[in-house]
Amino acid sequence: MVNPFSFDSIPIEGLIITNYFVATDNRGFYAKSYSEKIFKELGFNVIIKEISHITSHKGVVRGLHFQRENPQAKMFRCVCGRIFAVAVDLRKGSETIGKWFGVELSPENRKGFLVPKGFAAGNISLEENSVLVYESTENYYPEFDMGIAWDDPDVGIEWPLGQISSVILSDKDKNSMSYREFIQQYGGV
Repeated sequence: MVNPFSFDSIPIEGLIITNYFVATDNRGFYAKSYSEKIFKELGFNVIIKEISHITSHKGVVRGLHFQRENPQAKMFRCVCGRIFAVAVDLRKGSETIGKWFGVELSPENRKGFLVPKGFAAGNISLEENSVLVYESTENYYPEFDMGIAWDDPDVGIEWPLGQISSVILSDKDKNSMSYREFIQQYGGV
């Protein structure tokens, strides 16, 4: 059985859920999460500069991260466990600035999440040792790395907290600025 690439649009312009190309037979399956040719044909000109792998304990929240300068578009996929991935629109002048969207990613649902430049991205691990892989269109520059509080009430993300016993945060994420502070200081990305 073969399922071709498909793409789901969502209410926030620019965010895309990708459904992998999958071929299944009696041996298992073959999945392709990216094809430069197919993505270009559909208008997604994604040039990958970095590929990162993150393993997280259940309940780890990472984000909401972005680079103020040299912004990165990112393509997320979960290769082990389950991850709830989120993007928040920070684009100046966007009709949806401050709005968020989230999607569960897992090896079983074979979905990817394409987050363009101008968004903050974050995720929560819903299973022990969940592995998130993401491809970035720009190199990581720690001097431009910024974050907005994952639980900021002005953004109002509905994290699936009922699926975990406690949240685990880095010191960096515990001390991220509020959405309101970011907008007052920068007005967006």
